Amino acid sequence: MIRIIFTYVLPLVLPSILYFIWMGWVRRKIDAAKRAGEDVEHLEIKTPWIRLVLAGVLLMAIGLGVIATVGGSPAGSSYQPPRFEDGKIVPGEMTPK
Repeated sequence: MIRIIFTYVLPLVLPSILYFIWMGWVRRKIDAAKRAGEDVEHLEIKTPWIRLVLAGVLLMAIGLGVIATVGGSPAGSSYQPPRFEDGKIVPGEMTPK
């Protein structure tokens, strides 16, 4: 379950979380500037949903690429399915050729 969170959910949600934290900080700056009587029209906040989604998908793709290249079995390995030996179930495994 934790692997699913770190592999899929966190990379998709992290850009949005960081954006909303940043947006809260900017809004506080805008409020302070308004109270000080400064012009704040140039600080208008528009949510870049397309960029947030693309950043999340990019982070997820990078995460999946890292997992695919770092983890797993060596190339050319063959899969031995689970089997029943001597009254016990032997789990499946990857064996080198």
